[in-house]
Amino acid sequence: MNLDKYRNIIIDTSAFMAFFYQEEGWELVAKYMPKSILSAVNLSEAIKIFKEYEDISKEQSLEYIYKAVEKVIPFDEQQAGIAGEMVSITKPYGLSLGDRACIAAGIVTGLPIVTADRIWKEIDYQGVEIIVVR
Repeated sequence: MNLDKYRNIIIDTSAFMAFFYQEEGWELVAKYMPKSILSAVNLSEAIKIFKEYEDISKEQSLEYIYKAVEKVIPFDEQQAGIAGEMVSITKPYGLSLGDRACIAAGIVTGLPIVTADRIWKEIDYQGVEIIVVR
């Protein structure tokens, strides 16, 4: 796999958490982390998971996250519209708002997305490249 072809990559919460907890596929995610971009919605999901499962504070969560990802991008009106509209396509697959926000970030930026959710391969997301690590 030639990682040099990617200037940046969008990372889904599932992939970030697989990396953090060293779950299946984490080694592949680790290769993308230096170029990774996280949507602000996915940032919120990661903070929630750290709080819920580890009782880690927001400040500590942010420290972990910002050590791992290159940057976090805002969830803007354009992405919100895309994420909202795609619910009819993604609902049968059980994709969450966080999933749709991540996909919207990929659509808007034109960047590929890394996820640990295999189901994402079942749907066409306006030509966005989806890299599944499991």
